Amino acid sequence: FIPKSVMAAMFPSFSKNVNNYATVNSMLNKSFRYILLLAFPIVAGTILLRNQIIVFIFGQKFVESGDALGILIVGVIFIFASSVFSNVLSSTDRQKKVTVITGITVLLNAFSNIFLIYYYSYFGAAFATVITQGINSLMLYREIVKSRYKIYFGFLIKTSIASLAMALAIFLAEYFYPGLHLLITIFFGALVYFAVLFLIKEINDEDKNLAYSFADGLFKRKI
Repeated sequence: FIPKSVMAAMFPSFSKNVNNYATVNSMLNKSFRYILLLAFPIVAGTILLRNQIIVFIFGQKFVESGDALGILIVGVIFIFASSVFSNVLSSTDRQKKVTVITGITVLLNAFSNIFLIYYYSYFGAAFATVITQGINSLMLYREIVKSRYKIYFGFLIKTSIASLAMALAIFLAEYFYPGLHLLITIFFGALVYFAVLFLIKEINDEDKNLAYSFADGLFKRKI
């Protein structure tokens, strides 16, 4: 849902500026940054709260699936990144490359599932998904590089710091308040994450204006 929403908003701009390298490269990096700013806390929070999330959604009898969820959620980073790469390639007339890579990924996923599920059951399915999504992301990134676009990864340092701070906050909340409701814990973690991003100056004025515009549009749509 998240990558599709972001990229649906960006796709027309990519297509409109297909011949403007600087504009497309700038929008590519903005999309990549926004997507991963959301992906990192989702992954970190889910790994820490995997058992609580399973119990909250499916009930106590499925709690053993929590570890599989902890593995599977890592693939979100690759899925989010791939959504940016594939949309940029598709909007710049490289749909065939995306189709070929998607086909290879499907085949890899099928074969890895056959092998890993046989030995590791549902954990194998989770590993297969993460591995194939990682390979898919790398193949798409290779095409991005071949297209002479440059992606900047510097923001990942501060994003990782904020994610670690959030993880520590969630751990302490769980330790000192073990009966705390899951949704309150998630809200608290998200609050810490974005507060740290703000304090270490990863969130700039452009980000704040974009967030206000998005919230305003969402509010008006509901009205």
